[in-house]
Amino acid sequence: MKSCVIVAFLLIFSFSTGRADPQIFGFKLGKATYSQMAEKLEMKQITSLPGINARVYSVNPRDLKVKDVERITVIFTPDGIFSGALMVYPGGCFNSVYRRLLGKFRVVYARLPVVGTRYVRFVDGNTIIILKKPYQKYITTVIYIQKSLLGTFR
Repeated sequence: MKSCVIVAFLLIFSFSTGRADPQIFGFKLGKATYSQMAEKLEMKQITSLPGINARVYSVNPRDLKVKDVERITVIFTPDGIFSGALMVYPGGCFNSVYRRLLGKFRVVYARLPVVGTRYVRFVDGNTIIILKKPYQKYITTVIYIQKSLLGTFR
């Protein structure tokens, strides 16, 4: 009986948390639109990302009051759906960002050497979250991207 209750709990938990996509800056990834975000944020269009059919904008981190973020880039599908975000932090932020993401998302791959490039991939619903600290670089990057956007590579 105990095992049935545990299995039922795990199934309910996996269905309730495994299918939702994250909210970034208060906007639901895969649901929010460019016009909804443009009402609240000042976004400047920048050059597109090579190999991806998407519209790319920069956002001033001070507008969002996000701690320690140096640069924010948001990505929209050609029809204006919020499909990705890239945040650049100082290099020393890797551990605190990792702990924060670890508490929210499921790890599917991790490479955390003492010396070398540190890389962790998380999944949440249809979203892939990548945390990376290149070796001997003074930045940490976090990328949230919809799996559907990855299918638009040319």
